[in-house]
Amino acid sequence: MTRMAQHDDPIVLVGAGIGGLVTALSLHGEGHAVEVFESVTEVRALGVGINLLPHAVRELDALGLLGQIERASVQPATLAYFTKRGEAIWDEPRGVAAGYRWPQVSIHRGELQRILLEAFLERVGSAHLHTGHHLVDHDADDDQVVAHFAARRDGPSNAACVAASSLLPMASIRRLARSSTPAKARRGGTVRCCGAASQGCSRCSTVER
Repeated sequence: MTRMAQHDDPIVLVGAGIGGLVTALSLHGEGHAVEVFESVTEVRALGVGINLLPHAVRELDALGLLGQIERASVQPATLAYFTKRGEAIWDEPRGVAAGYRWPQVSIHRGELQRILLEAFLERVGSAHLHTGHHLVDHDADDDQVVAHFAARRDGPSNAACVAASSLLPMASIRRLARSSTPAKARRGGTVRCCGAASQGCSRCSTVER
């Protein structure tokens, strides 16, 4: 069992997926020390095609990644529906064509994660990405949190206790975001949220349809 700590304890993020890597890059860009822990022993580019709306692309642009994202994706200008006979039913502009400053992009999830992972390794460093560490518990008081990690059953022995100023488990944040989505939005509104809506984030809004 090892213990990782430093005079100024880092922010520990659990999960090296898209959410974890974007959060880590954002925090690092603001001058925070970050450590990312991932349960799997190798971070691989997996997934299927996904769509990123302009408010999501805005955050990637703020990280300086827009050019790479555009080169690895397509940017649809129109969303259209047709009958099985090819007759137009309905269409509307998307992204820049709809008046946004940022495009809507369609990209393979694995490509997006690859771009984020390469940026993390370049800016933060491979020493701050810890694979094969599965979060099993944590202790917290007013000043510090200690995260307890264990090895996955199919991986090497990577048990560790890590002192942190904050602990951000990405899967838990996703569950919280889903449970806190307003009922009105679930019925047909579009929620634009950075994940901190429960804390009154001024950058988030609900758009009525």
